[in-house]
Parts: sequence; structure tokens; C-alpha cells
Amino acid sequence: MILGSEERQPLGQGYPPALRPASGTTEIGSQAAVPDKKTGLESTFEVAEYDPPHAFGLRALDGPIPLDGRWRLQDDGGTTRVEFVGEGPVRGALRPFGALLQRSLARRFRGYHATLRALLER
Repeated sequence: MILGSEERQPLGQGYPPALRPASGTTEIGSQAAVPDKKTGLESTFEVAEYDPPHAFGLRALDGPIPLDGRWRLQDDGGTTRVEFVGEGPVRGALRPFGALLQRSLARRFRGYHATLRALLER
């Protein structure tokens, strides 16, 4: 797992999604297939940045929405501040729904990060 552990993932939630690199180790270039529980579709991601405990980044290689993500973690007076930036083009049939898709993904990632916070604070 890139962040977190199996034991700390609540059933039916998953943050991060089940990222298990096929190679068994997490390093730049590692790839993992990630199923989306809401759509049933699968995306493949590659670890583009890996600098524990400061940062990691994923690049979408395929899937319905090519969203890359970068997380920065920094000490903030005894707590950890997590900054996330997600970006990617909206193409094809989804293009007219770009603004709606952006709001939907923002809401989903806020939920993922709230789950991450709850897991880390237990």
C-alpha cells in the first residue's frame, strides 16, 4: 500500500483505494490497477513521485478519467498537513460535463481525505 495499511481501511471505504503495486514494492515506476467501487471500472496508475514521508504522486495510465494526483505532507506544529492537487484533461463524451465532473471529483476526494484523517487519528 502506498499510504495506510489493510488493517486500517474500514470495510467499504478505502482510502487510498487498494493500491498494491504488481511488483510488491512501492517505488517510482511501480504500477497498480485500482477498481472504482462506484463505477466498477478499473484504472491503472503509475507511481510518479515517491519521497516518504514528504510526498507521493500518481500518474493515470488508463481508465475512464485520466486524473493524476500529487500529495505533499508536511509537519505543521505537531500535526501533519496534507496538500492534494489532482489534474487531468476531460476528453471525449465527458467534455461537456467538465464542470460537473470537477465538482463531483472534488467532493469524492474531500471524502477520501476525511477518511484518511479519521484513520490516522485513531
